[in-house]
Amino acid sequence: SRRQRQMCIRDRGMSAAYLGRLFKKQMNQSVAEYLVSVRIGNARRLLEETDLPIREISEQVGFQDITYFYRIFKNANGIPPAQYRRNQRGIRDEEGE
Repeated sequence: SRRQRQMCIRDRGMSAAYLGRLFKKQMNQSVAEYLVSVRIGNARRLLEETDLPIREISEQVGFQDITYFYRIFKNANGIPPAQYRRNQRGIRDEEGE
């Protein structure tokens, strides 16, 4: 849980803010930005490889609000999830011919 992570960090003598700054310095993005990018990458994979409903994919990758998922996905990929899935399937069909 979040509280357990915070206690673990404090036990090691570091603040969450300090660790966040270290992460950003090393990764050139915040922890939150990194988590969103990982979640979107996982969503892309599930859209490509499964027939799961988009709502279920959004929940599986960690988005609790479907509207937020759609907005973040479109910002990251330039197209909404359903169009991404259709495009990827079209590419796969062409490669398989």
